[in-house]
Amino acid sequence: MIAFVRCVEARKTSSLQFVTAIIVAFDWLSLCWSLSISLASQGCMLAEGRKEDWEVRHSCRS
Repeated sequence: MIAFVRCVEARKTSSLQFVTAIIVAFDWLSLCWSLSISLASQGCMLAEGRKEDWEVRHSCRS
């Protein structure tokens, strides 16, 4: 019964929570995207600094 009441209460605020969840998820996705881009660029800079593998340097430039 308590779960049913919570479900009904959740439906009242579900639209607001849904919008908030979308905004939070979008923020996390953009944060993860920017982090992965910065990590990839750092990896490319390290690879170019070491100049060990020509393929790595070539793929980073393209």
